[in-house]
Amino acid sequence: MNYDILTCLYNSYGNIEEQKELFTQASQHLNYRKQHYIYFEDSYYPWLKQRVESSNIVARTQGYFEYKKPFRTIPSGECIVLPFILAPIQAIHKIPILLVGHEKSADAHNLIDKYSGEAITHQWEKSLEASEKTEKQMARMFTNINYTSLIKAIHDVKIFDLVFKLGDQLPYATNSCNIQKPWCCRCEKCCYVFA
Repeated sequence: MNYDILTCLYNSYGNIEEQKELFTQASQHLNYRKQHYIYFEDSYYPWLKQRVESSNIVARTQGYFEYKKPFRTIPSGECIVLPFILAPIQAIHKIPILLVGHEKSADAHNLIDKYSGEAITHQWEKSLEASEKTEKQMARMFTNINYTSLIKAIHDVKIFDLVFKLGDQLPYATNSCNIQKPWCCRCEKCCYVFA
């Protein structure tokens, strides 16, 4: 099967050149036709993060939600915009389907708003609901441009169990941490992947 791979390098996750080297190492055993890079240089996100930190909103929401775990960061949103950013690349290179790595774990909500009863999911942008909405919008905007996740039915813990079986060092060459690439070694995801 012919396929291309795409690597998104995002300044909010740390040094872009280090990310590129990490992806190069992780993909060296793959038999792809072409490798594409997209560089996200986000100047809005650092400003927003600084605003959130200066307003003390994190501490104020902790009491509101009666949620004792610390909130980490504002989601950067690249998963929700990525299919739209990549659609021109797909069209130019005649790539009919974009495969992403959105896992089942993203469907689980983290807490319930005690006043509205609304479920809050910190990875909503990778959820089945978000994917369905994105696919619907993509179909309205483009012809023969699609995206899906082959691992959507699998939880993170099982995914990394399978990756560890492929090679003891392979998980260390991946980068699924939501805080810093490749791994921050402090968040919940890093803990359960390497536990």
